[in-house]
Parts: sequence; C-alpha cells; structure tokens
Amino acid sequence: MNQLIEETFSRTLHLLGNPQCKIPDDTYLQLLLSKLSKEESAKKLLILPVCEAFIKNSLEDGNNCVDVSIKVFSLQILALLLTEEEKFMSPEYKHLIIVISRDYNFKESKSSSLQLGYVSLLLSLLNHGSGIKYILEKELWKDILLIHQNDRSIYIRRETQKFIVTLLGAVKHDKPMSEIILGDVFSPMTAKKDVCSSHLAREEDETNPISLTIDLACSILEASLINPLPTLFIFLTGFDLEPFIFHLLDHAIETNPNHGFLAKLGKLLCLFHFNALNQSSTPSDLAVISEKILSLLTTLMKKRSISSVLAVALQSHSCACKIKNTAEVSFEDEAGKRLLLKDQLIYILVTPLLLVSLPSITNELNSNFMSHICETTSSTTQHLAIQLKEAIKKTNSSVDYAYLALVSILQIKDVLDRESAVVAFRSVAFMLWGFARPGVTEISLLISKSPKLLGVVLDGLRSLIELFHLTWRDSLETLCLVTFTTEIIQNVNAPAQVVVQAFQLMKRCIEDFIPPNLALLTNSLQNSSLSQLGPLLEKRIHDLNWEVKDSVYEVLECISSISDYKFPVFQEMLLKNNLCELTVKVGIIDSEPYVRGSALACLTAMVQVTPLWNEGLSALGIPTIAVNILQEESEGLVRKEAAGLLMELYRNNRVVNTFKHELYEVMYAAATKDLHWEVKTKALNFWKAVTEKKLADLGMIDGTFPYITFSKMDRKIVTLDPPKVKELIQNVLEDLSQLGCLRALLLAIKDCDLNVARTAVSHLSYLRTISLQNGLIPEDSLERKSSTCISQNSSSTDSDYLNLLNSLLLANEAEADGPSGAVCSGEKLYINPQKFLCFLNAVDLHVAMEQRCHWLDQCGSNDMLSLLEDILASHNGSGRGPGPNVNDMDCY
Repeated sequence: MNQLIEETFSRTLHLLGNPQCKIPDDTYLQLLLSKLSKEESAKKLLILPVCEAFIKNSLEDGNNCVDVSIKVFSLQILALLLTEEEKFMSPEYKHLIIVISRDYNFKESKSSSLQLGYVSLLLSLLNHGSGIKYILEKELWKDILLIHQNDRSIYIRRETQKFIVTLLGAVKHDKPMSEIILGDVFSPMTAKKDVCSSHLAREEDETNPISLTIDLACSILEASLINPLPTLFIFLTGFDLEPFIFHLLDHAIETNPNHGFLAKLGKLLCLFHFNALNQSSTPSDLAVISEKILSLLTTLMKKRSISSVLAVALQSHSCACKIKNTAEVSFEDEAGKRLLLKDQLIYILVTPLLLVSLPSITNELNSNFMSHICETTSSTTQHLAIQLKEAIKKTNSSVDYAYLALVSILQIKDVLDRESAVVAFRSVAFMLWGFARPGVTEISLLISKSPKLLGVVLDGLRSLIELFHLTWRDSLETLCLVTFTTEIIQNVNAPAQVVVQAFQLMKRCIEDFIPPNLALLTNSLQNSSLSQLGPLLEKRIHDLNWEVKDSVYEVLECISSISDYKFPVFQEMLLKNNLCELTVKVGIIDSEPYVRGSALACLTAMVQVTPLWNEGLSALGIPTIAVNILQEESEGLVRKEAAGLLMELYRNNRVVNTFKHELYEVMYAAATKDLHWEVKTKALNFWKAVTEKKLADLGMIDGTFPYITFSKMDRKIVTLDPPKVKELIQNVLEDLSQLGCLRALLLAIKDCDLNVARTAVSHLSYLRTISLQNGLIPEDSLERKSSTCISQNSSSTDSDYLNLLNSLLLANEAEADGPSGAVCSGEKLYINPQKFLCFLNAVDLHVAMEQRCHWLDQCGSNDMLSLLEDILASHNGSGRGPGPNVNDMDCY
C-alpha cells in the first residue's frame, strides 16, 4: 500500500475522530466505505493501528460528542473487519464487541442510522462460526427483533429480516436452538392469542405487533422454500398457526375490514402451506395444498376483500413457480382431470383484466380464449372468479382493480412460466382491444380519465413480448397489435405519453410479428391491417410533442431497416406518403435535438435501401446536409448521428467522387477535433469503412484475397499471388495515409477518452492483422517480447509507446493541426506507411491500452487518495466544517 495513501487515510480518521467534526452529509463516507469493502488494496488500510484507535475512540467510553454519522461509519468499518474470524477472535476486537452489545443501547436508539449500523455489525458476525456462537451465547437476535418491532425504516426491516433468516439457516440442524429463536420471533403472536381478534384486525399495520411479526415470518417462510428449514414447519404446526390465522379471518369486520392486514394473513398462510411440501410432496399432498389455497381465496372473497384475494393469488402463483422444479402442484377436478394450481391462480389474477375488456368483445378469438380457460380450470376456480367479478362490479372500481392486477402480474413476470405468461399476455391484449374500439364514447372517456391503466397495458405487452419472445404461434392476438396500437394513436383523447408507449409497442410488433415468408408474398398494404400506418406516421411527424415525433422516427427507422430484406412492400408506403422527404425536410431541422438525432438515425437506415435512395432521397442533397450538420450542429448526439449517416452513405456508394475529398477532410476533423467522444468513434468507424471498401475493391473477400479475381482498376481478371497482394495492400496504406486515415487513427490512441482510444486500437489491430497475414510485417514479430519497447512499469509504458508515437507524428504535427485549427491538405496529413507498420510492429497496443486503463483507475475521482483528499479539503483539514472555497460536490 502506498505510504502517501496510508498517511492521508490516517489524517482522515484523525479528522473524523475530532469531536468538533460535524458531517452534514455522509455521502463521501459511504463512498469511502464502498472502496474499503470492495477494493483489495483498500482493505489493507483497515488493519492499520489508526483504524482500530478510531473505532475505539468513536464507540467506547460513551463518547456522545461524536457525530452520529461518524459513529455509524465506525460501526460499518468494524463490521468489515469482523467478517474475518481471525479479527473477531483477537482480544481487542472481542472486548470491543462485548462492550458494544452489552453497554450501548443501540437497539433502542432513536437514530435509525445507528440501529442500521448495529444490525450490519451483527450481520457481519454470521460469516463465521465464532461469530454465530457469540450471537447465540449472548442471545443477540433479541436485539434484532426489538429493532424490527420498533423501527419503521424499510432499510432496517430488510436488514433485520435478512439477519434472522441467515441465523436460522446457520442453526437449522440445531433443533433446540432453532425452536428458541422461532419462539422469540413469534412471541408477539403468542402474547396476543387471547386478545379480541376483531380488535387486532382493526389495528393499523404500523403499530400492530402481529402485522410486523407476519412480515418477518413471511420472509423466513419464503426463504425456506429455497433453503428448507427442517424445524420451521414443525414449530408452526405446534404453534397452531393455521387455526390462529383462520380465527383472525373469521373475526375480521366484514363491513370495513383492514384489507392490508387480511392480505398479510393470507400470504403467511399461503407460504405455510407451500412449506409443507418440504415435508412431503406426494400427489395427495399436492392436492391438499391446492384445495387449501383455493379455500383460503374463497374465505377472503367472503370478506369482500378483493385486494387480498389478488395479493394471495399472486403470492401463491409465485411460490408455485419457485418450487416447480421440485414439485408441480396439481389436483384432480370432479371429472378426474389433472389440473395445475398455477393455471387456477393466473385465471384469478386476470379476471379483473377480462372484466374491463371482454364484455364488449365477442368474436372467435374471444371464444377460443375463454374455452381454453374453462378447460384448464376447475368449477371451484370458476365460481371464485365469478364472485370476484361480481364484487368488483359492485365497487364501481373495475379500472383500479384491473390496474392493480396487471401491475401485480408484471411484478412476478420474471418467475412466470411460458404458459402462464401467454395467458397473461392474451388477457392484456384483449384489454388493449377494448381500448382500441373506434367511435365508442365510453372508451374515449376512459382513455382520457385513466391513461395510467392504458399506459401499463402498453408497457406490459411490450415487456412480456421481450421477455418471453412471444410470436403468433403462442398467441394469434400478436397479429392484431399493430392495428390496436394504430387505433390508440388515432384517438384524439390519448395523452402524448400514451401515444409514445403505443409507438414503442408498435415498433416491437413490426420487428417481431411479421413472418418473413408471408411478408415476401405481399405486394401491397392496401386492404391490410397496415394500410393506415403510412398516413398515421405522416400525420404524427408534425405532432406538437417532441417525444411523439421522436417515437415516430424510431418506428420509421425500424420500418426502413426491414423494408430492405424482410418486408419490401414497406418501401411503397414510405415513398407514397413522402416519409423519406419529410424526414429530410422536417425531422433533421426540428427544434429538439433528440428529434433531430432520431431523424438522422432514421435517414441512415433509409439510405441503405436502394429503391428509397433512387426514388426519394438521391435528389435531396443528403451528403451535403450531413456534412453541414457535422460541422455546424452544437449538440453532440446529433453530430454523432450525422457521422453515422455519412459512413453509410459512403459504404453504400451514395457519394459522388467529386464530393469525397470534402468528405474525407470533414471526417478527419471529426475524428481528431470534435469534443464529443461518440462523434469521434463514429468518425473512426467511417475510416475503417473506407479501409474495408478499398480492400474490397481490390478483391478482398471476408478478410482474404482469392487467388483469381476481377480487378476494377485494370478492368480484367488478374492472378493475386503473394507479391501482388502485398503490393495492393501497400497501395491501400498509401491511399489511406494521403487521406489522413492513418494519422487520425494514431492521434486517437492518445485521446483523453478511453472509448475513442479503444476504437482506434481496434481498427489499428485490424490493419496490423491484414499486414501480418500478407507479409508486410515479419512473422517473427509475433514472438518478440513486448518488453523490448514497453516495460512492465505503467508509467514507463506510457512514456515508451507515446515516445514512439510522437516521433512518428512529429514531422508533420504542426502542419496537420494547421495555424488556426483549419483542416489541412492531404500532403500535410501524410504518414509514411513503412514507419506506420514499424510502429504497429514495435508496440503491443492492447497491452498499452490495458496499462493505461489501470493507470486511470488509480487516478481521478475513482482513486482512494483523491477521495481522502476531498474529505480533508471539504473540512479544511481542521474538522471545523467545510472551508469557504470548497465545493461540496467535489466529494461526490
């Protein structure tokens, strides 16, 4: 460890240990803690004597003058130290932890930060056997339970639950100790067994000890699904958990029940039932679990607690998905047909969705979907769904419950299996269908009054498509989504944000749901579901909202891309509705930079399609427009897209020879002088495209030259023997040097942005590989040690390869930059190709780049020394608060 860093770290701890030091914001302390916990080199600072002295000074002897943030920081540092058993067993730290746990009343502190620090400290002891033994001997889990019951912070709840779950996992083979801990966990419920149940059900969640205990118990039971705790189910069975919960449910006030409390009771009982499968998972056990879950949902439905039914169904479905590799929960219906519990639960969850959409939709798809539902659900489930539907109708809040159900489904989409996801997707698609009915006054009012529901419908469909890669084979409704989204966008009541979400879904559908084999057979969009797409896009290009226009150009970019190879009929739509021309004349001059950037990206896709170029774009002077944007535009993201457009124009032969000289000059300037790193990388990619095109014109195919090829220069078939290939590549390097390509790549190596430097190294490596394969660089160069030109020391590495690079550039550096920043002529940009190859042969650029990255990691805002100096500077090095000329943001 660098001695300077150790000294600065010591000074920082002395500063923080000063009683006068006050911390208005602990952000930089958390940054320091993060480095101490993650960086191996920084962890060595923790073993310094000054660190131990700082911790003792902050935590011992009742030092109440120390700022709370510093005390918390001390606890967190101590937690890092005590994760190692050797440190915990040392007499100094063992005494300190005894004093902290015995004498300091952190568990009843009014500071949530101190309580969280104390919990983190005890959590660290669970990393080794000695710490676990100490916690058990001192019964420190009781401190954690007290904190859990008294504090309202979600962070503390999470950490206390993590502690109890981890401790129970550590002692799961010790039955007596597990029972003692579980007894303390459930003691609030034991103490309240004889209290009036209706009174408990009316208590607020924030003050109800049973409610807090249920939260903790649910965390334990959920963890036990993955890592079974043998004692848990036996303990809860002896505790009579199931009768106790049903007793509470039976006495809940039906006229005004506490739905949140009922949902917690239901989730706890659900998790209890699924944990029973850890004991036995025979077919009869699976059937019993299914019956109990459906019975629980029926009980909650009788309480008219719709949100509780949805919450418990969601929890049950999540549990069924988590244990599906161990057991598939199923049962037999009245006819003896085997049904899956998860199918019953997903139907319950989608019932509020279908209630909003299906009443007004009657067609074959609807009937097919409902038939599938009936085939996979039992009569009990169907009756429950009917009761749920009628209860929702009576509340006149069908939209709110549909929103709640859909958000709940999306919360567990990562654990859904494909079959359940398809059911959810089809249900949501029917909801969108309901919103997409034109001319229905009620729907227009619903869209304007409840855009939140429509927004989550659109985003939900898109997320399910992306996560499960759904196609028309899974759901025929996918083929209708473009039509549905078109109707939504055309609705004048749809807010701008909903229109944007509709365009995003439309883009996904166009990319995924047009079968290539059918698309190629389509000659026209007339009389198809896509017939209104062109006029719609043409209209929305002129929308007043910039986000809508931005989304339009993203859809147009997608359409243009697939029109070249997958769906050629889109070319007719783009030309007929003047979308190419509008992109040039309206999009790229928009007042919003994001819209201009999207329009240029769209234009980049369009110029690659030959019919679009020949019939709509070639006469619009696009190369000149793009060059002007690259030179004059103030926004980097727009210049970046302009550079990408110029690259595709060049790659696809859309630039006339008389314009190429100006193009090369502009792209050299962009690669070397632009202030935006993405513009530079795009410009460097342009130069690689120039290189590849020149090599391809000489006959290179897939990185190699064939033995016989047609020469465009000689206009005849020629034989390409090794000497001829070597000559051709030398000619290419000569041309690239005259154009400024080689100088641009070499200058980019020194760029302050690593992304630019990496791009340059990648392109130079390509040139080196081509030269090496064809004899321009000796084969034995591969065996040369990079240490001949680059030493192992990072500082001398920079010096060595930069000295070689500077010597190569020095001869023409001043002329290349120009007296006033002007672009120079080709002669002044020239780099001798032989010297260029010698440089590539002498320097391993990948090693140099890795060492440069390592050096940068040790400097700047990520450097430990820099952070410590910022902390000292922010307090003026004295501990009396920030200095007058210090910017607090320097510490972040």
